Amino acid sequence: MTVSPAPLTAARRPSVAAGVTAAVALAAVAALGADVYDRPPGPFDARTETWALAHRTRTVLVAFEWITRIGEPAVVFMFAVLVAVWLWWTGARRGAAMLVAAPASAILVFNLIKQLVHRARPAGGLLLRAATYSFPSGHAAVSAAAFGTLGLVLAREGRLSRPIAGLLAVGCPLVIGLSRIYLGAHWATDVLAGWCLGAAIAAIAAGAYQRVTNTPR
Repeated sequence: MTVSPAPLTAARRPSVAAGVTAAVALAAVAALGADVYDRPPGPFDARTETWALAHRTRTVLVAFEWITRIGEPAVVFMFAVLVAVWLWWTGARRGAAMLVAAPASAILVFNLIKQLVHRARPAGGLLLRAATYSFPSGHAAVSAAAFGTLGLVLAREGRLSRPIAGLLAVGCPLVIGLSRIYLGAHWATDVLAGWCLGAAIAAIAAGAYQRVTNTPR
């Protein structure tokens, strides 16, 4: 007699969805890394760089320079820590822990991948005096990990409405990542990989958060 597997409970479904999301996003990072490793920029990167150079204006450059500085991994991490301290102080300690762990993990992982891939930055990256390797974008990875986790935790804890939390989770990494392409600091595939890496880490943090919040204290 065979026994059918038990259906997923409502409590387990978010963790499973988070695991699938993380796996798909990490697979995308691996595929992008394999595609750019020890190769010149492909047509997508070249066309994107050409478009960005052709559409540069002083006003947009200044705006994106500010955005990219605010979106520095260290700045985003410190912002996450400050919000985590507030959450801890107000009783949401499990959410606070995830909020710190997500960007910290992103910083660790993106630096490791940079050392493995060794991709050179676009020539326009000299504008920002960037000295590290290009793949993946640390700005994109850390912002996606931090704001993705932040949006989930603040919505789940009732500190933000879901639409505002979703805008925070998606909008901030999107604008920060686009600033890196527009300023010539990264190839477009660097930013795509950074977003995917950050999304994977945010998904893992979300799954862990769902699990611990569904566990009796």
